[in-house]
Amino acid sequence: MNDIHDNLAPISLIFFTVFDWIIIAVIVGSIAVIVWYIFWHKKESNISEEDTIVKEKKFVPEQFSFNKELKTLKELQQEQQWKIFALKASALIKKILEQKYKTSFEFATGKEIQEIMEHKDISKKQKEELSHFFALIDPVKFAKVVGREENAQEIIEILKDFNTLIIND
Repeated sequence: MNDIHDNLAPISLIFFTVFDWIIIAVIVGSIAVIVWYIFWHKKESNISEEDTIVKEKKFVPEQFSFNKELKTLKELQQEQQWKIFALKASALIKKILEQKYKTSFEFATGKEIQEIMEHKDISKKQKEELSHFFALIDPVKFAKVVGREENAQEIIEILKDFNTLIIND
């Protein structure tokens, strides 16, 4: 251009200085990072949504033989091992209730079981039996009370009643 028009100064873009190029590079870089983050975050959020979807697992109660468990309880009663008798009886009532209501009672205390059963379809007589059951069992389990034959027989009868509850369903 200089050779055609000697009197004109060469055209230079004055508004693009080195600092302007740095600012433009930062803006373009920021836009690239934002676009990358949006697409990366979208992929990540899809994965996390799939991972966070909790599939409800159905509670499957442990299979057991009531007669076998009852036989074990009677043997413990004859040997007068009251603490073990109380623990096994408590575990058996939990298994029976788990079979009926498909709810885990594994770590529930007697009081918690009674509170849960208040909201279930259970007769008043059965609620009273359950309360009486834990009134007989808990002192032996927790207070080192020596068990008695009459109490053990009552406990076994209550277990039989609750087992018929399962059979009738």
